[in-house]
Amino acid sequence: TLIVAGAVIVALVIGFLVYRNYSNAREIGAANALNDLRTTVASGNVPLALRDGEALVSRYNGTEAANEARLMLGELYLQVNQPQQAVDVLGPLGRDVNAPLGFNAAMLMAAAYEAAGQTDQAIQAYTRVGRSARFLFQQIAGYEEAARVQAAAGDADGAIASYERILALIDENAPERSFYEMRIAELRTGGVPPNAAPPATLAADSAEGGLVPAGTDTTATDTTAS
Repeated sequence: TLIVAGAVIVALVIGFLVYRNYSNAREIGAANALNDLRTTVASGNVPLALRDGEALVSRYNGTEAANEARLMLGELYLQVNQPQQAVDVLGPLGRDVNAPLGFNAAMLMAAAYEAAGQTDQAIQAYTRVGRSARFLFQQIAGYEEAARVQAAAGDADGAIASYERILALIDENAPERSFYEMRIAELRTGGVPPNAAPPATLAADSAEGGLVPAGTDTTATDTTAS
């Protein structure tokens, strides 16, 4: 019995070491392929970049490099006016807004829906970011984009609701409240506000962590960088 147990333990250890070596080799291969992809993208050869990017994602799916390649592919597909392909490649990464690169993928996927003329899907995707994102500046970004698309589509009530969600998130004394209150007032008087960036104070506060909800671990890695 002891001999059998010992043999089982040895087999498990060997299996673990083999898997670890395979996993490490796979990550290294994916990282090398991603570096090659970056070089191709920088060269401006979009067709080759799309081909190599799809090959990378297929071969190394699930690795960090493959996830980054999905983002690059999404941007490239939008550049060549193939938004549905962008949606398809970004989907697995954008499902979890709070996963590494998830916020970027979710926002880009919403933009792809918008580029494809799928307004309802774009609004839903942006709103999902607003509802699900961990950090407040990400939530606001989602609702801002949803409001922009709603206003452009003539849905004043929907845009007002999105701006009101932002007001519910930020502090009562926050100086940027006037920006969103102005947008709401314009929509209520029948005007569709032009596209506009949020006030500079909002961007500054976001960058400094000032808009992170109370109790959020601000030492956590910011996943918004692509």
